[in-house]
Amino acid sequence: MSRQPELVDLQRYSRHFDEKDVADFADRSALFIWGKRFRTLVGIVRDTEYRVSDSTRLTILGALAYVVFPLDLIPDAVPVLGWLDDGAVVRLVWNSAKNEIRGYALFRAKKVVFS
Repeated sequence: MSRQPELVDLQRYSRHFDEKDVADFADRSALFIWGKRFRTLVGIVRDTEYRVSDSTRLTILGALAYVVFPLDLIPDAVPVLGWLDDGAVVRLVWNSAKNEIRGYALFRAKKVVFS
């Protein structure tokens, strides 16, 4: 399976998501659920033991990059609205990748139970 150049670049970038940074960002999130979803999406792309399709990985990495970069459709500096568009992107990806997310939740649960 060949990897698209965008996927390779985004995977390289995802290595810069420090666990503490992810936790801090999620904790600062206005909505706990949004922060939890963000953490789950980061977990899906960072977990080397969980297999996810390239298209789903690329979609999730694209959404994470959109959220992390301050300049997007509505810049994060714009109060409230700047975070709403980020939340909308996370929700859109969350809804489109529900099966993968359920699979990852089951994978994590089995890993905890059997380790």
